Amino acid sequence: MGQLLDRLRNYVRASVSSGTGSSGKAWADRMIDSEDDELRRIIEELSSEPARGATSGSATSDSSFRRSTPPPDLPTDVVRAHTMLNVPVTADAAAIKQAYKTAIARWHPDRHASSSAEEQARAHQRAREINSAYATLKKFYSIT
Repeated sequence: MGQLLDRLRNYVRASVSSGTGSSGKAWADRMIDSEDDELRRIIEELSSEPARGATSGSATSDSSFRRSTPPPDLPTDVVRAHTMLNVPVTADAAAIKQAYKTAIARWHPDRHASSSAEEQARAHQRAREINSAYATLKKFYSIT
């Protein structure tokens, strides 16, 4: 995995430095270092065996909602919802709620009211996707 991160770092540096000089290299270093943990998580998630199939939703309350390991078979829409909210499948209800609040705060259409029409449309679309992902997780895990 370290080799992959090094190759990616070198690629970004080369891409950025071709047009922006040393300030571009510094930006690339900051960007990659800040995303290092997230990138590692994504690589580990992709390298693990993907969970396929369908299960019935668990009937847990918000207070007892705890998982140390992911369920063996998660439906693809639940996996997509976790990805959309950028929350691991082992997250508890509080982490899912916090991820939703963070994502919707960033992409809420009111926050992009003074942006271009294209950015406003993108914000509307992302907000719909985030709300849909959260609704999927709430239904699947019976989060109140």
